[in-house]
Amino acid sequence: MGELQHTLSGLMTGMLLLTFIGICFWSWSGKRKEAFEEMANLPLDNTATNTCNNKEKSEA
Repeated sequence: MGELQHTLSGLMTGMLLLTFIGICFWSWSGKRKEAFEEMANLPLDNTATNTCNNKEKSEA
């Protein structure tokens, strides 16, 4: 039973490592660059802040 547990533990570790590497490649792929740049500029975007402030003022 001990060998089976060690084998399953090794397989699970390998699967998790491959999943982690896959997520790293996916997140750093060229397809995601535009989305990351858009998210990076959100704090600098005044329209989103103004929209929230206008909604809060109209509810008060």
